Amino acid sequence: MADDIHAVTTPVTNDYGSDLIVEYRGYTFSIQCKYYTSAVGVKAIQEVLGSLKYYSADYGVVITNSIFTQQAQNLADTNNVLLIGSDNSFESFKPAFDDFIEHLKGGRPTYHKSEEWTMEDLVIRYGVSRATLLKDFLGQGLPYDKVGREFRFDKEAITAWEIEQREITYGKDQEMTLPGYTEYVQKMRKELRIARKAKNHARKRAIKKDLKEHGVNLYFSRTWLLFVAILAVAALVAVVFAIRK
Repeated sequence: MADDIHAVTTPVTNDYGSDLIVEYRGYTFSIQCKYYTSAVGVKAIQEVLGSLKYYSADYGVVITNSIFTQQAQNLADTNNVLLIGSDNSFESFKPAFDDFIEHLKGGRPTYHKSEEWTMEDLVIRYGVSRATLLKDFLGQGLPYDKVGREFRFDKEAITAWEIEQREITYGKDQEMTLPGYTEYVQKMRKELRIARKAKNHARKRAIKKDLKEHGVNLYFSRTWLLFVAILAVAALVAVVFAIRK
């Protein structure tokens, strides 16, 4: 390593979650190294976090020849753990440390939260089991990527799919209006009200066209509300006449 980096190895056994202690630019880093054929999970992040106090280190680093699971990335993001994976060459290690430190000095998060969901995130989102997601949701076009045995889901792709899919049938004849579609309709209805108040006719036409293309019958909704209002007024008039008699 470069002259400005001082490294000390930890014991081969009972290393307390660290393989290497590095002093660099006034910071002490506890480094965990993982040589894996599969993705590195949260355990490696937990191990290096557990080593910080024992070695009086400032920050943790996990280096691997492989990649990291989404859960590992999320845990690292929220604890300022530097992750160096297979996309980094040996020559890029030092720049990775420099970039990490510069972000810290600037008071900014080291990493941005990933725009991906895990299988567990979708279990919560839809309120169904993992088995149902695999059988019914993926079977009906839910977009995904797979790294090793782990499924990853892009948020934007999922939302776009939900808007186009609208609803889904799963299990034993159970149906669900997908949350992305519900949120889309609510958002567009709100924008339509704003356009009406602003008397922006071009915007109104565009929103109505978009909603119609996505199966929202605005004419029926307004007609139904008018019908209900007329019935309410008629009932009120009938009550008034009954009282006067």
